[in-house]
Amino acid sequence: MQDELPRGWKLIFGIEIPICLATCVYWFGFPSDYFAKLLGRQTFDAADYVLLQQGAIPTFSVYVYFYGRLLLSPKVPLRLFRYLQETMGIGVVLVLILSAYMYAHLSPQTPILALQVGMASLWLLIRVVFLFTV
Repeated sequence: MQDELPRGWKLIFGIEIPICLATCVYWFGFPSDYFAKLLGRQTFDAADYVLLQQGAIPTFSVYVYFYGRLLLSPKVPLRLFRYLQETMGIGVVLVLILSAYMYAHLSPQTPILALQVGMASLWLLIRVVFLFTV
């Protein structure tokens, strides 16, 4: 096994950083739009907003700051990066399960939910290919 992450994979995974940053900005800046478009809700209260912020904080901390710092390092230890991708893959599977639950039991707006499922599935596929080939 190699000792460090190949440059091509660094570039591919680097695409996630601005996507996650934009998601965090969206959750913090436009919570009513998020609730309306994803959940079909026109109203939300302070507890909803706080829960959304609580989700945005670890997303920003791990996916934007830590992931960005790691990928911008001159050398990325492959073993650490593989562990991180395994963990992120587990998270994606859980997001897909939650999306199925939302579709079955809530009133999600189908285009936004489809986008969420599509993005999650794409990144899960990329992670699986990475884990099996590197």
